[in-house]
Amino acid sequence: AGLGLDEVAGVAALEVDGVRHDHAIVVDARAHTWFFPAATAPTQFVFDPGRTLLAAVDTDKSPRLWIAELAGAALASDRRHAARALGRIAGPQAQAALVTALAGDAFWAVRGAAAAALAVIGNDGARDALVRATITEAHPRARRAIVRALGEFRRDVKVAAVLADLVERGDASYFVEAEACLALGKARAPQAPTLLRQAATRPSFTDVIRQHAYRGLAEARDDAALDLLVAGSRWGTPSGGRRAALTALASLGRGRRDRDAVRAREHVEELLRDRDFRVQAAALEALSTWGDRAAISAIEQLLARELDGRLRRRGKEIVRDLAEATAGSDEVARLRDDLVGLRAVTASLRERLDKLDARAAAPPPRRRVPARKRAPRPARPPRR
Repeated sequence: AGLGLDEVAGVAALEVDGVRHDHAIVVDARAHTWFFPAATAPTQFVFDPGRTLLAAVDTDKSPRLWIAELAGAALASDRRHAARALGRIAGPQAQAALVTALAGDAFWAVRGAAAAALAVIGNDGARDALVRATITEAHPRARRAIVRALGEFRRDVKVAAVLADLVERGDASYFVEAEACLALGKARAPQAPTLLRQAATRPSFTDVIRQHAYRGLAEARDDAALDLLVAGSRWGTPSGGRRAALTALASLGRGRRDRDAVRAREHVEELLRDRDFRVQAAALEALSTWGDRAAISAIEQLLARELDGRLRRRGKEIVRDLAEATAGSDEVARLRDDLVGLRAVTASLRERLDKLDARAAAPPPRRRVPARKRAPRPARPPRR
């Protein structure tokens, strides 16, 4: 029989004594309870193998079943899902299973998922496994995931040395080298400013190395890179690098009102007139990230002259957001002033109460009783 419009069919796979048993299920309500018979305790349980259902599925299983799924599930998508779950669970057994998958799973995406999960665990053992994998991993996509995971170990000397060496000597894959640039900045390595400036000069496919080098400088919070990023966003360099420079400029300039930041923001406003539509769109997004209401005038000028509906629609949204943020800031300022006034009144009242309390606690002054005046003695009559 066919399924109704509000019914979804799926499969629950149970492995018992090394044999897989598929159980058909139908989802037609908000809540279900299913019972699956098994002669002994299952060694594996996978709900919806291959993740074919159009649904968000949160499976609560014991670490033992997740480890078994990572090690033995037939489909790579299930093993990847198990790797993510083990990263959240952590623990010595989960970590050991992830290290094994990182070194030996047959599919590169599973090894990449294991690398990401080890970054979530984030201890020294996970870090050392990732460092070893940068040497032994052959597939560029898995190597890229491993390098990305190393970027999560902030201010780690060992990680900084590995990433710095990779950025300096390069990689056979442009994308791995680019990912290393971004990871070096995320790790806040002390070598990042110098090495990323060098990497930003290298040509590559779609300018990917330069893009990630600019993003890495922003992640490293290198405020001295503003001039480099302004130069990188000018006409005459590849579009991808120019747009990445604008994104990095906005990240570094956000919240800043100093002279260098104002000059950089004004440069971004000039690029609203650029000949490249994609650079114009990137400049709009950069001004949105910057969050400075001083940019409203430049965006309104773009709206007055621009015919492209995409730029006009996004420009109107940004003007609205900046104006609302300004109104919110003014309201916050008024509330802050009111709060300061209330604090002053409260301090004055507290001072008066302290004086009253001190007066009440003080012992009453001793009243001096005036001495009684003695009646004058009658004068003695004179002797005769």
